[in-house]
Amino acid sequence: HNKQLAVAWQQKFTEFAKHVCVCPEPGNRVAVRKATWQIAEDIPMAELTADAGITMEELQPLLTMPCPVALQKTNLLKESTPRDIVHGAKRLRHLYGFSETTTCRSCEKRARCPWFKLSYRGVNDFVMKVYNKRDARKFVRPPYLPEPSEAKDLMRVLFGFWQYCRMHMRHGEDKVPMTYTLEHFEAAHSVLEKLAKYFEPRQHRAYHALPRAKWKDAKRILRKMELEKKNSRSKFEALRTLHMPGWLRELMEPTKSKGLREDQLKVIDHEPDEDVRDLDRNLQEEWITEEE
Repeated sequence: HNKQLAVAWQQKFTEFAKHVCVCPEPGNRVAVRKATWQIAEDIPMAELTADAGITMEELQPLLTMPCPVALQKTNLLKESTPRDIVHGAKRLRHLYGFSETTTCRSCEKRARCPWFKLSYRGVNDFVMKVYNKRDARKFVRPPYLPEPSEAKDLMRVLFGFWQYCRMHMRHGEDKVPMTYTLEHFEAAHSVLEKLAKYFEPRQHRAYHALPRAKWKDAKRILRKMELEKKNSRSKFEALRTLHMPGWLRELMEPTKSKGLREDQLKVIDHEPDEDVRDLDRNLQEEWITEEE
């Protein structure tokens, strides 16, 4: 019975990716992910549910079920973006007021999930578990913070459900047990049918229809994103080394004193590299020129 439910959902979502999202390779997991996520980009959940006619009775089973990820670190079970799927599910629960405790307590992956009982508390406020060199568990802010909830989060959950059924069919009940019930599958089918009617006249949003940027502009944007990523990572590592929360680091400037370790002194004396300063200066000049 579980295999029949998994096969039916796998076929349904594959047809949705092929005909509605115009996925060129419906058998390719990465191509399906790009196609289905892109078509739901930048659409608020309130707008989607109102225009597509999705009710709370249909969404509730999908929001209260465990996150549709396997989280098994083996070479055989390769999973696509499990973190984004979990983050999307948690943002949706936060949006509709569902508790993480009830969902995580009944999840069979709770022993190996790094986001167990952790909730999304607002925009740019996701908390993760991080293990330091001494294997001490600490709660810190990640350097790359996710965006607020949108329709793309719902598509992430549905894609994760499809991917989980795909792994269940390939590797069997022993490695990927089917813990989802008939109620979850019926809700997923109902929501997907309404999404198909909503996105079918909006195929201009599909991944293959995106306009191509000029290489010069794309290179400039990539350089800017690389700089922001590097600065964010450096700031995150400095805060973790000094054992200071972000709000305290903004209020006070640490100074050299007795008892500081060598790595902490390096953080205080750290100056940006010459290439980073030049890149930042060039980006600022380009930005000023564009504004003028």
